[in-house]
Amino acid sequence: MSNRRNDPGDSSGAAGSRGAKIFSGARGLGRREARAYQGVLEAVLCVPAGALLGYGVDRWLQAAPWGVLAGLGLGFIAFVLAAVRLPGRLSPEEPAPHAEPAERERE
Repeated sequence: MSNRRNDPGDSSGAAGSRGAKIFSGARGLGRREARAYQGVLEAVLCVPAGALLGYGVDRWLQAAPWGVLAGLGLGFIAFVLAAVRLPGRLSPEEPAPHAEPAERERE
């Protein structure tokens, strides 16, 4: 008979539930996952933010629809730049090549 409370592979108890497997431990998401969510959120919100700013410019200058179109264009450019930069933000940070081995272990 196995001790079900301490069995990490057990899916019947609270410790082995699906939610506990998705979010490992009490720490929740890791740094890499948090950076991924942040990067995707920033990228996706660029287009609506640009459109809202363009709408504000349209209201201020009474130049509809050019402000919204310019805002959408700038938001799309910001989206593409954020999407291109995202893999670089998620890559593991390498220690400096000129660093001594003791410094590499500390970093």
